[in-house]
Amino acid sequence: MKGDREEPSAKELVNEKKQMIREEIERVRLRRDCLEILMTYEKAKGRENGRLPAYNRLFQKLPTPFGSSQRKLKMAGVLLNLKREAGFFDPLNSLREFLKNEDDSQSATILAPLSHCLKVPGGYIQARFVQEMFLKHGGKSDGQIPLFESSVKPVMQKLPKMDAAVFGEWCAAQYGLAGRVGKWVKDRLECLRFR
Repeated sequence: MKGDREEPSAKELVNEKKQMIREEIERVRLRRDCLEILMTYEKAKGRENGRLPAYNRLFQKLPTPFGSSQRKLKMAGVLLNLKREAGFFDPLNSLREFLKNEDDSQSATILAPLSHCLKVPGGYIQARFVQEMFLKHGGKSDGQIPLFESSVKPVMQKLPKMDAAVFGEWCAAQYGLAGRVGKWVKDRLECLRFR
């Protein structure tokens, strides 16, 4: 009959099962790698048994029952998004407290390998750290705002072009908030000119 679908062969069923198992093993491996990186971070900071985030929140839930497909969600971009939207997943949101409470870029550097585990482009974790630094100092012109040359530019160089442009515009706006006295005008312009 036209339109009837053929039943999969035994070989196709076996291959499909193997693929499901490979996908599940990969999801578990990424979680394990993530936990190792977080534990390395804590040791590097001298805080064993410290305040690890709920690392399972860095990932979408494992599909249940086994073999069911994982729900496709839109992934977050380079910028922090505080809106909780249906169908949207931000794997870096659980790292927010880590990044908020750190004052040196060493933390972002140690955590950078998480990008691979979380399947986000390189530079996203460093970009979120810089964002948190801007937000932490919230428009103050006290000299603690991340400088373009030492903080923003190196991150922009790690990001894909479109993300670098979005990140640069956001940083320029932050310099605009802090630059009422003109101190940050040069950094603001550099963010917008960077290519």
